[in-house]
Amino acid sequence: MSLTTQTDYKGTVRISQNGLDGDILQDYLDEKEPMYLKDLLGCDLYDLYVADLDVNEIPQTAPYTTIFNPICNDDDCDQKRSRGIKEMLKGFMYFEYVRDQHQINSSIGVSRSKGVASDMILPGSSIINKPYNLAVKDYQAIQYYICQNMTDFPTYEGLKKEAISIIWINYI
Repeated sequence: MSLTTQTDYKGTVRISQNGLDGDILQDYLDEKEPMYLKDLLGCDLYDLYVADLDVNEIPQTAPYTTIFNPICNDDDCDQKRSRGIKEMLKGFMYFEYVRDQHQINSSIGVSRSKGVASDMILPGSSIINKPYNLAVKDYQAIQYYICQNMTDFPTYEGLKKEAISIIWINYI
């Protein structure tokens, strides 16, 4: 199960794909998305959320559609905004997938790509942190909404996430 598809990864979360790596990306989505959703919601609420999805992976009941869609809450001179669960997942999946692409597991073992007219950069030094950190803001806003509406989400047991790297200061 994955809420995002290979075609969702365009724009700021563009993932280069060809005929060979499309299945690899889909395997990534199928494996990693449930992990992030379980972190967000907790295991029990995740099961209820998944049970509420239709064949197009869209929630059907009000509490779940509210957190699936964008949220904007003003509270105590602060604004908590989420672009929705799908956008949140795209940021996390982009980070996970691109971070792992500097190594290729091939028939000769694990190797690194080597460009003829370019140099590889270290994964931590690139801008892959920005989509992750934006996804963390979405994640935190969704959890804030859930905590403010616990009667709708009594089984909530989500885990907290924080932004990564000092680079985040430039994106606030």
